[in-house]
Amino acid sequence: MQPVGSAAHRENIKDMLSARLTPRGYSNFLLALNTAYDQLQAGAAEGSRPVVLFLTDGEPDMPDFAADQTLVSSYLSSLWETVGRFALQGYPVYSVAFSDEIDPDIIRKISQDTAGDHYILEDAADLAVSFFDLLGTLKNRRGFLLDSALLGTEALVFDFQVGEYTRQVNLVGVNLAGRPMNLEIIPPSEEAAAGVEINLLEEDNYSLAVLSFPEGGEPEVWRAAISGSGQASIMGDMDLFIKAWLEEPGAFSQHPLGEPLNFKASITGGDYLEALSLNMEVEIKGPDGVVSHLVALAKEEGFFTGTYEEVNQEGAYEILVHVKLEDEIISTTSSRVYVKALPSLVTDFRVDEGFRLGEEVVVTAWLDMAGRRLSEGDDLQVERFQLVLADEQGARKLVPLYDSGDEQHGNIRAGDGIWSNCFSFENEGLIKPSLMVQGSYRGTEFFLEKPLGEFAVHESGSVLVTLTGSEKDLWAKKGGKLVFPLKFQNKSLFTETILLECPEELGQLSPFQIFLEPGETKSARLELSLSEGLVEAVYPLRLFLTAANDLTKVEPAELELGLEVVGAREALLKKLASSFSFLLPAGKIVLVLLAVFWLGGYLLYFLLVRPRMMLRGFLTYSKIGEENPKEAAQTLSLSKLKKSSAVISFNRQNKDADFYLEESGYNYDIIISNYLESTSLSFILGWKALQRKGVVQKVIVRCTPP
Repeated sequence: MQPVGSAAHRENIKDMLSARLTPRGYSNFLLALNTAYDQLQAGAAEGSRPVVLFLTDGEPDMPDFAADQTLVSSYLSSLWETVGRFALQGYPVYSVAFSDEIDPDIIRKISQDTAGDHYILEDAADLAVSFFDLLGTLKNRRGFLLDSALLGTEALVFDFQVGEYTRQVNLVGVNLAGRPMNLEIIPPSEEAAAGVEINLLEEDNYSLAVLSFPEGGEPEVWRAAISGSGQASIMGDMDLFIKAWLEEPGAFSQHPLGEPLNFKASITGGDYLEALSLNMEVEIKGPDGVVSHLVALAKEEGFFTGTYEEVNQEGAYEILVHVKLEDEIISTTSSRVYVKALPSLVTDFRVDEGFRLGEEVVVTAWLDMAGRRLSEGDDLQVERFQLVLADEQGARKLVPLYDSGDEQHGNIRAGDGIWSNCFSFENEGLIKPSLMVQGSYRGTEFFLEKPLGEFAVHESGSVLVTLTGSEKDLWAKKGGKLVFPLKFQNKSLFTETILLECPEELGQLSPFQIFLEPGETKSARLELSLSEGLVEAVYPLRLFLTAANDLTKVEPAELELGLEVVGAREALLKKLASSFSFLLPAGKIVLVLLAVFWLGGYLLYFLLVRPRMMLRGFLTYSKIGEENPKEAAQTLSLSKLKKSSAVISFNRQNKDADFYLEESGYNYDIIISNYLESTSLSFILGWKALQRKGVVQKVIVRCTPP
């Protein structure tokens, strides 16, 4: 195997492009295909797409075939068995055959049975065109030029449009007469050529040009000129930054007549996908090649899906998948399916939420024709019926299905047209399942494949169960009901059903099953209706817990509790005690709240009310009879006292006075004080001050008797 684009592979392609190929006979198809199969099985580069290019110039024969028809039959049987292995592994074979010695039916069958395509050429000189078209298909390029011209004295000039999303343009000219030729690229301007990498390669009879464009370039018209002499084939395609991909139906697959075509497509484009609002549509051309039908695809979980119902003609249906920005088509990919009068592939296998590691599954499937299940017989022969499980690394597990009546295959009756088998999942991860069946119906060979979506395989996980109440509360009045709470924690990635059971002699338990969503935690109140025969005593209550799925672990699997059955009087006492025990925590909470209210009020009083009680300002006084009172006036600073009251005395003997007024001739005191007109307690005043209401402050001046 060689990656497309490597230097060695390009040299091989050059050799194959040579028109000077001569049939030699003795084409060992089986050896070639087995060699390719072994190389693919040995492993491919990560992210690569395995395909086989099968080039032949003759029939599948060996030197001894003409003398031994038994050997021919055995050889062809081995060949179809190998082709079947390619199909089951998802390795498409693209066949290119030339010369008049080939068998077109065999070439066509090899490709159709492996979901590949085939090219049957009358002339080896057409190889260049076929390989260019084939490589464009494999790399999902958009072709824009395929022409043939006679080169003469003047160069052949043609234009091609480069769009905003063009990544690369490939141009090839092949001189069918084997003469030299020249290919010249003419940019629209020097500015347009800046940043564009142009690689030219010229060999004896062909020329190749590869133009690589930067992202976000402007739409431009470029020009190419080819010169030389003789008949030439000219081909061009382009690779885009934004690409459409058709996931389903498979390219070149066979499809039953009358069964709708279900489309599943995707877009790749890096940063463009975030910057642009893109849509997709499918254009279908039926076998007549004239009438086109458009199906708008709806976005769903990262893909674009849609259905075409009018599959009512046999033949090849061409499918064009368009990526659209508003009404403009900016990228297109093509595919083809072959519609035949074949049975439909039907199954009851459902992926739903996935499966558990180690879980055993029975898959059944059958072939249906116009609502009738088909059994093997004169009309139907089945060579292979398989369930294919493809993992994220591309490895495939094949599960053969049988219509054997054998219980080990999960099959009830032989020959009833129902194919089945049992299997279990051995590894975790994402799985893409599909059904494949190969055989013939009324003389028409078929290979049908039906994708079944995708699912994940995970460890089963566990469910944790705990009693959320106190075991002291596990009592009930004789003949009554015991109600107790359990908490269920689903540690599983699956929906779980937990079954609960207790000894029948104790009573009837409800609910007897608990449903849990993935990762859900749920509390449930269980009721045990006591049996009439229970007397006043303590009974062991054993609660058994199991999961409906045997692979899920329930921890613990058994809860051992104690059940106390009491009489009516004791039941009343327990209820009262329970009520008081409920009120006690509430009383504690009330006391704490009251303490917070009291302390908070006092804190607010000292922060907001107490500072307002302090005297502020100055007291100015002067003696009566002064000639100039203003100049003779004196002041007393009340603010410096930092007190709510001040005593001004005319008596020097008063030791409690804050200020003394000399030479007055009087003997009494003046008392100035701040006063709050409120009867509320201090902590209440604190809350009132916070709300700025209910606190009235007054200043009182009084005198003692003279």
